[in-house]
Amino acid sequence: MRQQIEWMLPHRVACSLIMVAWIAAVEARDPSDQRLGDLDVAQRDYVDQSPAFSSTAREQGRLYIADLRHRALAMTDAQFVFALARIAALADNAHDTIHLGEGSWRPKLRLPVRMIWFDDALLIARAGPDAAELLGASIVSIDGVSPGQLMERLRPLQGGVDGLRRWQLSWVFQSPEALHALGVARQSDRLELQVRLTDGRDITRTVVARPAAEVPSGQAPARYWIPALWDGEAEKGWRVAVDAAHAPVYLQQPDAWFRMVELTDLDALFVQFRSNFDEGEAKIAPFVAAVSGRIKSSPPKNLILDLRFDTGGDNTQNRELMREIAQRIPGRIYVLTGNYTFSAGIASAAALKHDGGDRVAIVGAVSGDRTYWWSEHSEPVCLPASGVCFSVNTG
Repeated sequence: MRQQIEWMLPHRVACSLIMVAWIAAVEARDPSDQRLGDLDVAQRDYVDQSPAFSSTAREQGRLYIADLRHRALAMTDAQFVFALARIAALADNAHDTIHLGEGSWRPKLRLPVRMIWFDDALLIARAGPDAAELLGASIVSIDGVSPGQLMERLRPLQGGVDGLRRWQLSWVFQSPEALHALGVARQSDRLELQVRLTDGRDITRTVVARPAAEVPSGQAPARYWIPALWDGEAEKGWRVAVDAAHAPVYLQQPDAWFRMVELTDLDALFVQFRSNFDEGEAKIAPFVAAVSGRIKSSPPKNLILDLRFDTGGDNTQNRELMREIAQRIPGRIYVLTGNYTFSAGIASAAALKHDGGDRVAIVGAVSGDRTYWWSEHSEPVCLPASGVCFSVNTG
């Protein structure tokens, strides 16, 4: 910013001195002023404007921000970030959330384990060499807090349903720094885990977090389930809880976002969407065209549409395919859903059920959102001091 301002000013000493003094004053501004400014923006441009807020929720947001003004200065950067997350959660709309933008606080340490939160258990699915004995273990407590109690602490940070929270907030419950800021963890660099091992024994272990560079990078939600190692895991000595060689069909081909598999013993075609838009070099349109061509040229008797890991995107990309499936498949159509079925994934399931009627059976866990929601992201509202951005959904 200093370079931009000085470049635009006339090159006169007096003006330069004035500008340098002004910049110094801004940079030395009391943190409370900066946070209060962020709260002003959060209310004016987000809470007062976002259509996702009901009138009741909007008033709750204003009251919460008014309360935050009295507490903001005493908060750590991490605590202030989570206070902002609570503002977005008051909309109780799953698409309304915060994003940690440039310059915002974010954890510097990561646990040497990765967890998957099922409806009835929080399990360690992947681990580094210093935590390998915990693979497959079920979490009984984290620093004395049970998974049920942990969900009570996390629920105010994210709108929507608990199925969504289990994967959307995974970065929080796997970070000692984040849990410490929320008052769950006793220390910011380690967690005491009480676990039940796969052999039934209960043990307690203190797991120390590592610098982010020493831990494999995070991945999309579905990838945590797929037992094949991802880039960086093998190099760092990580292991998974189950043998990749015995992975079921839906957990095979770890790097494939879109899949079509012939299931001859069921006289069925298995079609899987792990996303509803392009993912890097994986393009959705050619895949949709391939499935369409297959069911037109030689329709299988039955079809299984797996949307369990379809976290969304653009449902117009495969809307016509849903119609074709309903029209051309003569037998049964099964739609598989789960907690990760979200946004456009839910819309695709609903479209096929609408088009296929009683021939379509939806099987699996409850999806990751309600069946009415606000989405269609517009320009986010980003706060100048904290760098946190709010999603704004207008459709």
